[in-house]
Amino acid sequence: MNATHEIEGFLREVPALKGYPDGEIVHLAGFMKRINLRRGESLFEEDRSAAGLYLVSTGWLKTYRVSSKGKEIVLDIIGPGEFVSSCCATMPNAIHGCSARALSTAKVYQAAGTSWPVVLRECPDIIETLLEKVITARRRCVELASEIVFQDVDSRLASLLLKLSSKSGPVNGGPREIPPLLTHREMAAAIGTAREVVTRRLARLENEGILTREGKTIRIDNPSQLQAMVQEG
Repeated sequence: MNATHEIEGFLREVPALKGYPDGEIVHLAGFMKRINLRRGESLFEEDRSAAGLYLVSTGWLKTYRVSSKGKEIVLDIIGPGEFVSSCCATMPNAIHGCSARALSTAKVYQAAGTSWPVVLRECPDIIETLLEKVITARRRCVELASEIVFQDVDSRLASLLLKLSSKSGPVNGGPREIPPLLTHREMAAAIGTAREVVTRRLARLENEGILTREGKTIRIDNPSQLQAMVQEG
C-alpha cells in the first residue's frame, strides 16, 4: 500500500469525516504527508510559522504553552483520530500559539497550510469540518481558563482521567486503563496545580476504590464516581 492509499484509508475512519464524498477524501489525502514522532519529539513549536493542520493516526500528543518563568501549561491531550491545531495556525503565514509534543511514539498526518487554497476549492464539504475543529481548539483554550478559575482540583483531575481513559477500551468489558503517558508533573501542568497535589489526590482516589495503580499504569475502576466529581466541581 502506498502512502496516499494509507492516508485515504485512515481518513475514511476518522469519525469527524464520516459521510463526506469519497472524492473529497481522495483529494485531501493527496495533500497530506505522514510524520513519525518519537516520545518527547516536537510536532510544532510556539511562536513559529505554522505548517498546516494535523491528524493523529496512532499515539498521543500534548499541546502546551510555556510561561515567562518557564512553567509549562498543558492545553490539551490529543489521541488517535483527533485533530492537532493551535487555534488559528492552519492557514499560510499564521503563527503557532502553542507547542505540540509527542507523549508516546506517534504517527501524524499533516495537511500543509500552503495547500489550503486548493483544498478549499476541491473539498468544500470537508473544509467546513476542518475549520470547525480549529474553532473547537480555540474554544478549548477558553474552557481551560474557565476550569482553572471555577473548578476545584479534584474536578479538574477527574476530567483529565476520564479524557485519557476514553480512548482505551475496557479491560475484559470492565474497567478502563490509562497508559503511562503523563508524569505526575505533566498531569499537574494539565490541570493547573502542583505535582505533589496530583500525587496526593491519586493516592486518595486509589484508597477510595475509584482507581488502581499498577506501576505507571492507572486503571479506572469506577468511572461513574469520577463523572460525579466533575459535575460536583
